[in-house]
Amino acid sequence: MVLRIFTTLVVYLSICACLLAQSNATRLGFHFTSRHINFHKIPFEMHNNLIVVPAIVTNGAYITDTLNFVVDTGVNPTIILDTTLRNQLALNDDYRNVNIQGAIKDLVVKGQAIPFLNAYIDKLAFEQQTIIFLEKDLPYISYYAGIKVHGIVGYEFFRNLVITIDYEQKLLYCYTPKKFYKRKRRLKKLSSIPITLAQNKPYVKATLYKYNEQDTLQRTVNLLVDTGAGFSLSIEKRKKVKDFIPSTYKGKKIGTTLTGEILGEVGRLPYFELGTFGWQGVITSFPDSVKDEKLYRVDLNRDGILGAGILSRFRLTFDYLNGKVWLRPNKKYKLPFQYALSGIELVAIAPSYKMYKIARVYPNSIAQQVGLEKGDELVAINNTMARKLRIGQIYNMIDKKVGQKVNLLVRRSGRLLYFSFRLQPVP
Repeated sequence: MVLRIFTTLVVYLSICACLLAQSNATRLGFHFTSRHINFHKIPFEMHNNLIVVPAIVTNGAYITDTLNFVVDTGVNPTIILDTTLRNQLALNDDYRNVNIQGAIKDLVVKGQAIPFLNAYIDKLAFEQQTIIFLEKDLPYISYYAGIKVHGIVGYEFFRNLVITIDYEQKLLYCYTPKKFYKRKRRLKKLSSIPITLAQNKPYVKATLYKYNEQDTLQRTVNLLVDTGAGFSLSIEKRKKVKDFIPSTYKGKKIGTTLTGEILGEVGRLPYFELGTFGWQGVITSFPDSVKDEKLYRVDLNRDGILGAGILSRFRLTFDYLNGKVWLRPNKKYKLPFQYALSGIELVAIAPSYKMYKIARVYPNSIAQQVGLEKGDELVAINNTMARKLRIGQIYNMIDKKVGQKVNLLVRRSGRLLYFSFRLQPVP
């Protein structure tokens, strides 16, 4: 799975708990709009490995249009990214300033915690709660998703309910715990892994393996389960995993956080095991966050991040209340892990998000070899106009299979240029 970006979906949020407190009578977290509902299916869209659902937000006097929210287990509070919504929803300047701290030290994003708001996702309600509004737009999240992203919902979405994510059917199955466990036979086809919550984010244990001529090395790692991370796996470069870090690209940009770029290395693990499941050659990033602790903020309790590149190979069921995640492999489970076969990274340009430009050309890639450049506008792919495609569809066409032929028409400085090449792994 292509390592796209570390978006704000994997930031560490340090916000005083008192800002999120509400009346004792308030029902915390999302719940069904009626006490008579105990199960509901919510359709979602996949955009560049992100789960996106329609939502509305209201303060009682004003109701927003339908918004695009990313469902992300890697964040705690509900966050609004669209700054235009703040003035519409804030009543009488009733808010408090907060600082959101990302992975880069000394850099923060300012925001406001606005209380007594309601958010609705289909038949789920989040009522009289505090929502964090960013002070400045972060447009690159929408650029990489290929659609306008208005907000992110995390812990509050999962805290009360049992939530199943079906990546194949693009459906969220929402149950009350009583309803989910009533049918015991549904659990017979599932494999469960314990999860622990730290700062309201789920963590699982996994194992790294490396085979030598004389013995087998293995290390247990504690991973954040992050449905909002588009990559497969990220491992911090600590002493206990130094023997598992392959020789790969040096000083490479491997992602973007809320507060800046992350450099590190990218390579394949010999073997990765999650519960009873395992894979060879998982594409893994090794960020420099531990190597340079003067620059990066380090979470000592976290050894890495388990992202959508692996999670989307399962039908996942999260039960925060009972500390479990249930897994059932889907058709993607055995697919090989591929990394940027075309050698390019794209962004979608506002306001239509149907214009695409090359944001990065990977060193030594086939894209670099044939002469594609950062800033080239993608006009057509294999005789299909780019404006008719979503960014995820384009990636499926240009990163699908080694040896596949790709024809690109790009615009550079007003000139149309044609490129034809066959996909190959980045060396």
